[in-house]
Amino acid sequence: MRITYDKMADAAYIQLMEVDNRRG
Repeated sequence: MRITYDKMADAAYIQLMEVDNRRG
């Protein structure tokens, strides 16, 4: 459970950073 949650958090964080980079 903990590992799955960490993976989801990492994916969400990476997605957020990608959106931030697109905005410049």
